Amino acid sequence: MTNRDYEVGDTVLVPWGLDLVEGTVVGAYGEGSSLRVLVEVDVGDGATEVLPFSSRALEIAQRPEEKSPPGAWVHSSRYEDALSRTLTQILRQHLAEWHGAVELRTGFKEDRGIDIRAQLPDRVLVVEAKHYSDEHVPLRISVLDQIAAYLREPQRECPHVVGLVVTNTKVLPEIFEHAQELRESGIPLWVAMWRPWEASPRELEHVVTQALDFPVPE
Repeated sequence: MTNRDYEVGDTVLVPWGLDLVEGTVVGAYGEGSSLRVLVEVDVGDGATEVLPFSSRALEIAQRPEEKSPPGAWVHSSRYEDALSRTLTQILRQHLAEWHGAVELRTGFKEDRGIDIRAQLPDRVLVVEAKHYSDEHVPLRISVLDQIAAYLREPQRECPHVVGLVVTNTKVLPEIFEHAQELRESGIPLWVAMWRPWEASPRELEHVVTQALDFPVPE
């Protein structure tokens, strides 16, 4: 066993330049954020090479969008990085006493579907970032249901968890309506479209403030 997600002998996709190639898990070393999964990759002419990858890099590579062009995983990773920085700025503007950090959390089974997490004074904010290579592909309602299922589960580290789904693609009215229905049923989940080049992330800031103001028990 290498870690909770990857076992020796597993076939996985790994980043290779701007593309993805298949490799075989052969081991691991380190722990926590320093953990590296060792993957044997065919480098051509019958030769192989064992390369180390972080759990996060592997997790992103395993879930490229359907029919994504080569290199799409790079854009997805950059999107998550940019989003985490913007969320940090928004949270610090609205929570003067908060000096924590927004953490990228992928590659862990208990965080499946959760890309970003922030431990706030009275709640945890979790975020699913959905980057699509084709920005005309609408966000699917199943993405909301996946995060809603996570929010329904008892949380060990904090009983109060609120969630966001943030995407670079268009969000149809029925998606917003579904999110509203979830909130009315007690599932604190919001949706926003955000693109890194936006000078003023008003829509993202709006849903973040709603998540911060959502009433939780004392």
